[in-house]
Amino acid sequence: MKSNIILAIVFTFLSYSQSEGQSFLEKLNNLPRSKTIRAPEFDVVKKYVFSIDSINKVLIIQDLRKSPDTKEFHFDQLIYEIPLVDLGAGSFKIAKDADDADLLNFTIGTIHNKLSINWYFLRYDEVVAIQVSDLLGLGQWPYSKQLESDFKSIILMLKAHFNDKANSTKFDREGRMVFKYTSSIVTAIGAKDSLKAFTDGYYYPASLESPPYYSKNQALSDSRLKKDLKSELKRNNIQLGSRAPVFIRVGSNGKIESTYFPDLSFADNKKIDINQFELFNPGKESGGPVKSKYLLILN
Repeated sequence: MKSNIILAIVFTFLSYSQSEGQSFLEKLNNLPRSKTIRAPEFDVVKKYVFSIDSINKVLIIQDLRKSPDTKEFHFDQLIYEIPLVDLGAGSFKIAKDADDADLLNFTIGTIHNKLSINWYFLRYDEVVAIQVSDLLGLGQWPYSKQLESDFKSIILMLKAHFNDKANSTKFDREGRMVFKYTSSIVTAIGAKDSLKAFTDGYYYPASLESPPYYSKNQALSDSRLKKDLKSELKRNNIQLGSRAPVFIRVGSNGKIESTYFPDLSFADNKKIDINQFELFNPGKESGGPVKSKYLLILN
């Protein structure tokens, strides 16, 4: 029964009746850039790109940060991953900023504030930290009545199609967060989770006692995997822009279970043949093989 509910949610995200006009994914992706944000080296504006991994039933949000003048990507980027099963009709809120009424915030929260929103922090296209939270704040945008109305329209569309109608997400509180992984370059962090596994049972490869590696050479593992991914895209005549993220899930047996490119259409993602890839040497934790989940950036 739960599986059917999740599939219905996925279908809702991927398509919407013609009478309703644009889908809310399209509406979300057409949101304007954020206000200018101060950042190291040069200031940025944020543009959010939403997509659905229909195989693993998760919402992916790319938090793209660029110079407002040159459009150059900043070296610090973020990508968020939210299980659809942990979202409901009461998971979305639009409100003016508590400290500045000229700004708008869009907040997404999980049902019963479950810690299952994954934040991937990237520096120079490498994952340097992974945080898990129950609330995700997006924005801020300069306030306008039209933008507020657009958000309210999107939220109404979402409310109508989620099966969980309860407003069980608590927004009037500080969000909870823990870190699942930090690289050696990250020094100042919050609470570290004692459990390395994500809520879906996968581990981030670099967090494992014995990380997985692709093919027969651990030192060249990521570069070989990226090369084979690019070859598979070329084989299917699929073009990708620069800085293209891809999620790869690997089973405890070392076989790739799925790949997902947020920048590709549903049809193009389906063309990727996971049987074209070699087996991984599975990662191990506490003496046994475990499932792992990669986030790579193809350049």
